[in-house]
Amino acid sequence: MTMFHKERKYPVSSFCFCIFITILSLTVNACKSDNRDTTENKQKANVQIPVHEEKLSQYFSENNKGKWKDLSDGHTPTVNITKGTKSISIVVQPPFVSKPEHYIELIMLTDYALQEIDKISFKRGATTKKNSFTLPTKSKGEYYIIQKCNLHDMWYKKILIQ
Repeated sequence: MTMFHKERKYPVSSFCFCIFITILSLTVNACKSDNRDTTENKQKANVQIPVHEEKLSQYFSENNKGKWKDLSDGHTPTVNITKGTKSISIVVQPPFVSKPEHYIELIMLTDYALQEIDKISFKRGATTKKNSFTLPTKSKGEYYIIQKCNLHDMWYKKILIQ
């Protein structure tokens, strides 16, 4: 009777082991396919969201003042674009008068991918009434003016040149 019990126990253990291995392999395969789906979804998401928009989310704008929503004066500059025969002039006027305790440190012109084209830096409290950038007349598309305030971070304004 002991011998029969051992023979019977061995096949049952083997059967349980096979079930365990099958469940384990199904679980591993399911995890692998989930990871692939997640990676594919991330890749699709990255394709749908342009890189410049992801970078822009780090800055503030007139429509997205973030933690500075209670500012009365705002920090988005006024931009005037003039097309000439030889060049395009972009004049940027900051929204407030600079003071030694509150001033614009930098105004930068970037392309659609937020690559710097030109920039103007200012010393503490320097006057920033009018600042201009120049582009070739054949320039077209979306550009950004990014301005850095010493107290209130980086702000941008999108400009379109047609």
